[in-house]
Amino acid sequence: MGFKTTLLGVMVVAGRCERSLAQIDPAYAINLTVYHVNPKSFGPIPLNMDTADAVGDVFFDLHNVFLQPLQCPHGAASGHSCSNPEANQSLNLVVNKLVLTVDSRFSTYAKCNIGVNGTDGHGNACQDGIYCCYCFDENRNVVPCNHTLGRENVKEEFGRMSHGECYQGEPDYECWRSNLPNKLTNSTPGWWYSSYKPYYCTPGHPTPGCTWTASVTKVVEKNCADKAFWGAVQAADSSGCFSACSPGLNTTDPCHIRCLYSTILGPDAGSPGGKVSGMPLNDLIAAWDAPFASDDPSKGGCPSLPVV
Repeated sequence: MGFKTTLLGVMVVAGRCERSLAQIDPAYAINLTVYHVNPKSFGPIPLNMDTADAVGDVFFDLHNVFLQPLQCPHGAASGHSCSNPEANQSLNLVVNKLVLTVDSRFSTYAKCNIGVNGTDGHGNACQDGIYCCYCFDENRNVVPCNHTLGRENVKEEFGRMSHGECYQGEPDYECWRSNLPNKLTNSTPGWWYSSYKPYYCTPGHPTPGCTWTASVTKVVEKNCADKAFWGAVQAADSSGCFSACSPGLNTTDPCHIRCLYSTILGPDAGSPGGKVSGMPLNDLIAAWDAPFASDDPSKGGCPSLPVV
């Protein structure tokens, strides 16, 4: 009489092996190194969260976070883009570096956000204090999310005209935002990923049909990672811009913020039609990853936090 047992997603039936559904199909399995910012209390595994490669994560902070003191002078009251909990340092933010093992048959990218005042920040219902994901079709209608990891090409998506250009009379930060896609390249366009909780392969108890799992490389405080990144940009400033600001490093000071973007994107990128130049993209990637490569602050490193 035959017997069966399940071990690591492989089912043994009467002496023959059959692959169960509780495993990523090895024919399509790949590893991705990704980063994600979230309040520490949520833990590092990106359940119903968005992650990014290094280029995509640099883009996110330059497009949505570092500009907030200029863009959001009245905090959340300044607009919906000013109330993202993942940009609120008072929530004890951390940056997680992870390796995802995923089914490479990617799906449409989902916008995953923490609920605030009953919405996800984009007009969709979401309970306060939890992550909610929404997928959209080409007409921006909400559609069900698929089983596999969502993926979006950042340069392609934000290079579309629908994201707008800056015009004469608009503030410099709007020009930086519109020029950011021009910093990316076709070979390093930046990738955003969305990982849907129901299809996470829980270690030891994988869900049938699961399509992704994660291992934690390192977790650091967001404040430390920001300080390291800004310090690397300040060190790359050959124009003396930062020397005209207040001493030290102040990530909320308009002078320091303008020097950050001038150094990264070039001195003309804050004007309509301005040329994008500045730091090489590979230097930005190295600065972004430095907090995870070492614990030594002199090398841009950050202490590792315990994984909870």
